Amino acid sequence: MEKKKVAVPLVCHGHSRPVVDLFYSPLTPDGFFLISASKDSSPMLRNGESGDWIGTFQGHKGAVWSCCLDTNALRAASASADFSTKVWDALTGDELHSFEHKHIVRACAFSEDTHLLLTGGVEKILRIYDMNRPDAPPREVDKSPGSVRTVAWLHSDQTILSSCSDMGGVRLWDVRSGKIVQTLETKLPVTSAEVSQDGHYITTVDGSTVKFWDANHYGLVKSYDMPCTMESASLEPKYRNKFIAAGEDMWIHVFDFHTGNEIACNKGHHGPVHCVRFSPGGESYASGSEDGTIRIWQTPLSHDAASEALSANESIEKGMKISADEVSHKIESFHIADEGKSKESEQAGDDMGGVRLWDVRSGKIVQTLETKLPVTSAEVSQDGHYITTVDGSTVKFWDANHYGLVKSYDMPCTMESASLEPKYRNKFIAAGEDMWIHVFDFHTGNEIACNKGHHGPVHCVRFSPGGESYASGSEDGTIRIWQTPLSHDAASEALSANESIEKGMKISADEVSHKIESFHIADEGKSKESEQAGE
Repeated sequence: MEKKKVAVPLVCHGHSRPVVDLFYSPLTPDGFFLISASKDSSPMLRNGESGDWIGTFQGHKGAVWSCCLDTNALRAASASADFSTKVWDALTGDELHSFEHKHIVRACAFSEDTHLLLTGGVEKILRIYDMNRPDAPPREVDKSPGSVRTVAWLHSDQTILSSCSDMGGVRLWDVRSGKIVQTLETKLPVTSAEVSQDGHYITTVDGSTVKFWDANHYGLVKSYDMPCTMESASLEPKYRNKFIAAGEDMWIHVFDFHTGNEIACNKGHHGPVHCVRFSPGGESYASGSEDGTIRIWQTPLSHDAASEALSANESIEKGMKISADEVSHKIESFHIADEGKSKESEQAGDDMGGVRLWDVRSGKIVQTLETKLPVTSAEVSQDGHYITTVDGSTVKFWDANHYGLVKSYDMPCTMESASLEPKYRNKFIAAGEDMWIHVFDFHTGNEIACNKGHHGPVHCVRFSPGGESYASGSEDGTIRIWQTPLSHDAASEALSANESIEKGMKISADEVSHKIESFHIADEGKSKESEQAGE
């Protein structure tokens, strides 16, 4: 019998009470960092790779429930049972700001552009603090329906996410309007909600269930039942082919994302595990437990990940063999005639529904996207995340990575072709037997425009690579190129992107280049009563 390999983690001591939250910074010029929150009231900063202690932030007088670092790892924030959220200088350990609340603060998160800090807690109020004007009153978002447990930013800081400790579901709020725009339904309260590094997925834990949601369209991608009640989960950020989950059984479970099968199960903690997070590169992950320790584990390299890396290298090598002369040839016009083609051969493959996906290496079908009628058009989006299909009078959008159905819309007539706008992905076009080119809102399915010009059924439509125009080809023998209508959402998104870029440019290179050394601010006079406050 083959002996099972036992994983040996790096064990990080220092906390005297349970570790309840962990947060990895993105990769910076100085590497990446790990901050931990504990009931001992003293968040700690560590080297994310080695686990070496860098410093301890001291000043809270109650349990610290949440912690985070900004994008550049220059500032840290912590949310505490002492009714405050504190912002710290991550280079020196100095307290920069203390934002007072009226009750226990359970969660905090910096915006991607580092200019805003989001907090939430038992008050049932989400507050947004402007880090450029820390003395100004915070903006208060519409009242949360329950006590806030987790918060996060997504959609380039245009949307905020929160879950409650006393009710199920994850609510998504539009930052501009301050209103809830979507609720991801769960049976039990969500104890962990993580937005993937690329912003495409939300990982949630409620009870013994781990769910993965499409962060752009809010559809449920995967749902797996766990062997016990879990408290935290994290999706591997690089290949997204595995995830970790941990909870009451004290084990760190590693699962295959696509199948839900368990890959590994690591033991080391001596109490329930409250939090797990992958490092920004996915090469390791950290766990924090009731036993007061943090453990850093090496991620097992699966066969799929190794094959994917090898396949990517082979693809790059093959791609490089295409000469510049071939690429530079100008395409003029062509037509290949085959007048003797039989009716039977022309219709081959038109007799069944569905889209089949084949593994190139094995030559086998790995997935079928089910449709009622034969699919007349199938387009993979420019970023590779979505598949657009047309069957009869229905246009469907599928997740190209996990094959879940994202959207399905009934059309006003039988359509033959459809295409998703590649830049903002907020509209799509469809055309068919009625000779019109229909433009629809992707999120609602409402018709935005309807263009007439062809004198026969339209067989094909496609957006240009930048999305500024689209082309249609018809039974009448003509191709028509149309200008894409600029929607209000697209204009707002472009403006918002420009503003974000301008704000981001205000961070100086000198700030980023500072090397983090080590710090420790002592507070030996802290009383036992203040240490336990808020529990």
